[in-house]
Amino acid sequence: MKKLLLISYYFPPCGGAPVQRWHRLLPHLVKAGWDVSVITADGADYPFLDETLLEDLPPSIRVYRTKAPALSKLWRFLFGNKAKLPHGSLTVGKDSPLLQRLLIWVRLNLIIPDIRIFWMPSAYRKARQIIHNQGIKTVITTGPPHSNHLAGIRLKKAFNLRWIADWRDPWTGVYYLQLNPPSLMGRALHRHLEKKVCKTADLNLVISQHLMENLPEGKKTLLRNGFDEQAVARAKDMSLTHDKGDFTISYIGQVTEGQDLAVLAKIVRPLADKPGFKLSFVGSRLNDAQRQILSEALGDKWELIPFVSHQEALGKMASSQVLVVLINHYPGFEGMITTKLYEYLAMEAPILAIGPRGSEAEILIDKYQGGICVDEGQIKEAQEWLNHQYQQSMAGLPFLEKQDASELSSDFQSQLLLKMLNS
Repeated sequence: MKKLLLISYYFPPCGGAPVQRWHRLLPHLVKAGWDVSVITADGADYPFLDETLLEDLPPSIRVYRTKAPALSKLWRFLFGNKAKLPHGSLTVGKDSPLLQRLLIWVRLNLIIPDIRIFWMPSAYRKARQIIHNQGIKTVITTGPPHSNHLAGIRLKKAFNLRWIADWRDPWTGVYYLQLNPPSLMGRALHRHLEKKVCKTADLNLVISQHLMENLPEGKKTLLRNGFDEQAVARAKDMSLTHDKGDFTISYIGQVTEGQDLAVLAKIVRPLADKPGFKLSFVGSRLNDAQRQILSEALGDKWELIPFVSHQEALGKMASSQVLVVLINHYPGFEGMITTKLYEYLAMEAPILAIGPRGSEAEILIDKYQGGICVDEGQIKEAQEWLNHQYQQSMAGLPFLEKQDASELSSDFQSQLLLKMLNS
């Protein structure tokens, strides 16, 4: 039996987008006869928990959890019990405490590549032990956090094994480093490490064509995140009970730096007085300024639903009449493809994508006839499109039929992965 070790800081019961890729792929590897072990963090700073994800993991997968520093506890000690450790954002305002601004500066300029590097020693020690005891010949490290890949470099050198680096997001081109650039020396070190990882890995798995083209030289191949066909089917069955008079526009997941809620609010504003309309944010954390933008535009016609399980989130997608994608404004936006986009494409509701034009997300939406993509200069066009969707829905007419997107399913993507692993 072929054996594989995955090193991933984010793993169930962690919830949200970081875990979905390998949560979907691993069961297919087990079904194909691979013996899978996973090293992940114990006591990690997870932004959300979703215990239901553990139920979908094959019992044969061995999960080893090694101690990770509980940085969120330190953050709350320094800035109060309600303070949240930054996830996906390194921006500080002028009103931020001096200590907080100092810590963010330290993180950007001295802790490279990321804060999870403090987990690496325990993960690396456990990996050496497992590889030695089980005779593992294939190791996959998935990032972010990209510090995981530094363990891959060391393990390849120590055991002469096959090492695969999995890129779920850019490294030097990630949006929060683009919007909050480190020092020249810090950027140079990021680039050096990124180049070393790409060159040293036997294979680099990359989530988007744009990212693959912009990573440094190395052996690279495209492996999309995909969607779980069975989970989507269950969600569609759940949605059959929703109120037919509703017209819900939904955004699922986190709102991150560079995503423009003001444009979204302007686009949906004409619907605020129409019966059944509601703008819903599911599992999003919105700051006071963002809440004010929505309240001023829509009054009480918007809602913020706390984090829910992944299956429940799919149910929210399936019962929505329009699904929103917000594309970040930053250099490198072209390769930004959120995990939920694949699930959106598998649903029946049309997609409203807002942000700079020309992204790979837009290419996919166009290819599968999934909806419309607009920027801040196309508000009127978006409003007309949205009003048409409203009229169609209120008349009980079906959604426009999307093209078959089964090649984006995790089942299809896992077959591509298996070919790579077996080659």
